[in-house]
Amino acid sequence: MSGIIGTEWLNSNLLRNYPLSQSATLKSIDGAFVIPDSLMVDMKIAIPFLANFHPTNAYVSAITVYPQGFVIQLGYKDITSIAVSDPILFSGFQEYSATYFRGVVSGLADFSQLFGTAIIGKVDSIKSYLGTFKFQLAGGRLESSVVSVGAKRISGIKVVRSEATTPVLSGQISFESGSNHSIQVTENTLKFNAVNGEGLQAQCECNDVQLGPCIRTINNVPGDPLGNIVVAAGDCISISNQSGGISISDSCAKPCCGCNELQVVVNDVESLSTQLSSLANQIAILTSNVQSLQATCLGSNVDSSSCAQDGS
Repeated sequence: MSGIIGTEWLNSNLLRNYPLSQSATLKSIDGAFVIPDSLMVDMKIAIPFLANFHPTNAYVSAITVYPQGFVIQLGYKDITSIAVSDPILFSGFQEYSATYFRGVVSGLADFSQLFGTAIIGKVDSIKSYLGTFKFQLAGGRLESSVVSVGAKRISGIKVVRSEATTPVLSGQISFESGSNHSIQVTENTLKFNAVNGEGLQAQCECNDVQLGPCIRTINNVPGDPLGNIVVAAGDCISISNQSGGISISDSCAKPCCGCNELQVVVNDVESLSTQLSSLANQIAILTSNVQSLQATCLGSNVDSSSCAQDGS
């Protein structure tokens, strides 16, 4: 075998921790999983600039094994997830295949610009496992030579509009001046100016429209810093939105009858009124007759002669 000069880089790494640190224990937190030396044989990841960054704080934080394959997750110090690999499938796997890492946004920092690759050696030794196996820094520490950090620079730009935020824009980004707007460049400074005219767009058609005074207070109550005045519902009062305004309703005094029922009541009242008028007329006639009777009776004189027949 005198013709063999070296065992080749990747073949050599099948027999040692690399790209994990030689000091890494390789054991998961629960001790149920040990990372085989032959699983990963090379790796290179590039991390965007971080203050006080140290490459020995990067580590394999988890390996999740599925029946179809597995995924590798990277962490940094107390952040358990800064990047996740593409799935490595058992079916059709070829020795020394490459997988790619995609950076993620954690609650503590934005690692979305992180990228890297790992070379996978052999996978047969982990096919019998199933589940997610988590590691601490001491268990999955990466060798410092496989971790690089970017220069201190702008890695990307996000544009925030109201509540919507664009994805990270990277590469060569151009700022384009829009209507009634100009951008001044002075050395490393960009100055954004809102200007009137500037030959970019005609004046607004609404400029000559006379607007009435705006509402500043209601019952001498001013609005909040944004000018909003809240109309709150109280007992028996409900408030709802409608086109161009609000509707205020009394929910306690709402009639229980409709128009048809109310019309019946109106008709009965009108009939009662007619009957009362007729009754009043009858009373007037009766009163007149009684008065006539009284006058007749009081005006009659009784004759002094006897009512008896002659000769009686």
